[in-house]
Amino acid sequence: MNIVILSGNLGQDPQIRYTTQGVPVAQFSIAVNYVKGDEKRTNWINVVAFRKQAELVVDYLKKGSRVAIEGTLRTRTWTDPNGINRKIVEVVARRIEFLSPKKTEEATPDVGQPDETPPPPDNGDVVDDDIPF
Repeated sequence: MNIVILSGNLGQDPQIRYTTQGVPVAQFSIAVNYVKGDEKRTNWINVVAFRKQAELVVDYLKKGSRVAIEGTLRTRTWTDPNGINRKIVEVVARRIEFLSPKKTEEATPDVGQPDETPPPPDNGDVVDDDIPF
């Protein structure tokens, strides 16, 4: 069984590239905090997402965004341009949940648009006879 579930914050903005077949691939790392004894520690976990999920990650996540990742652990090896063999362990995301609250831009009312809520009456006194129940 190869299942990984993590929750953490992005360490940098996600990067996107495309395979030779045109498949989008997003890569990013998340900081996963844990406590060992009295000491707070952080593990940096590399994550990769494919296709539509990759596009959504790039469009909606940025450095500091909180996410939950479910996926599989994969080890990948390659030879860099200097001829050195490299190895990386990463999580291939199957499911990503965006946990940071959606930030909305401060709305400024349009000039000439009426308020949606009418102003309260000038006298704030409520008489029992005005209540319909």
